[in-house]
Amino acid sequence: MRLRRYRTEDLPILARLFGETVRQVNCRDYTLPQVEAWAAGEADLLTRDSWFQRLYTLVAEAGGRIVGYGNVEDTGYLDHLFVRWDCQGQGIAAALCDALEAHCRELGVDAVTVHASKTALPFFLGALPRTGIDQLRSGENPVTYTKGIGFSADPLAFNPCWRTAPPPW
Repeated sequence: MRLRRYRTEDLPILARLFGETVRQVNCRDYTLPQVEAWAAGEADLLTRDSWFQRLYTLVAEAGGRIVGYGNVEDTGYLDHLFVRWDCQGQGIAAALCDALEAHCRELGVDAVTVHASKTALPFFLGALPRTGIDQLRSGENPVTYTKGIGFSADPLAFNPCWRTAPPPW
């Protein structure tokens, strides 16, 4: 697997990957109406090339195809992290997160914030040492949980920990 920066020609593939993943994976944790409302964002993504370009967006490729993507704002807000429904559990999300967090450290950002779905929450909790977890705080939105991933400014002393972050709504 290799990571690379987003290119405009990736857009239709990423939009389809998003929709398929929501329908195939997130259906375990959400009702059909919630999944369909969320997956409808696939059409919107097709119009958001400039958004993918503006954010630091990485694409994961393996076996000659795109298997995942993630992006982060310069503020440290991790916006999207999606891995193909049939490629999960292979370390793709972890590799994307590591690279996105490294980018934030290079920018001098002192924390990465993510609004994680119920489905993704175990990934984010499992990626961090249990001793650094504050109380989990569910936002008003039934789809996401709000958590921040803090880290030391010294990449050699990197030790992720959780801290609560207020929901944006």
